[in-house]
Amino acid sequence: MPTRRRFIHYLSLASLAASSRFSLAAPGARLVNVAGLDFQEIAHGIDSTHHVPPGYVAQVLLRWGDPILPGAPAWSPGAISAAGQAAQFGYNNDFVAFMPLPLGSGSSTRGLLCINHEFTNTKFIWPGLNALNIRQSMSRERTAVEMAAFGHSVV
Repeated sequence: MPTRRRFIHYLSLASLAASSRFSLAAPGARLVNVAGLDFQEIAHGIDSTHHVPPGYVAQVLLRWGDPILPGAPAWSPGAISAAGQAAQFGYNNDFVAFMPLPLGSGSSTRGLLCINHEFTNTKFIWPGLNALNIRQSMSRERTAVEMAAFGHSVV
């Protein structure tokens, strides 16, 4: 039986393939769509560098813990609280959508950024926790912090 994640993956691929806006091409091929994106695919691989196609730049817009509501505390990895996390940007985003404002305008300079925070990774949030001590070290407050770190952010 397929998992939820695999189902969404295949649904996304089917949607992409069915769309006349995109062309599926071999790695390294030039990709063009009618919306105006034109870039060379980057090489596949895993390293510590954030790679972008030639002619493009990447900038960090929001990071886990960045304040997004008035009164949110500054990020402090050793002092995370549920109340603070609830006013900060969430953890592990896997979906980002830009909704132009005003509605229907097609604006690329003003809008809402909607981000899904699907899950948290306990061993990264609480350094030192592992499979042997997680049951003894997780507390109600730590659980509340993780619950506040996932869901959806709209900025």
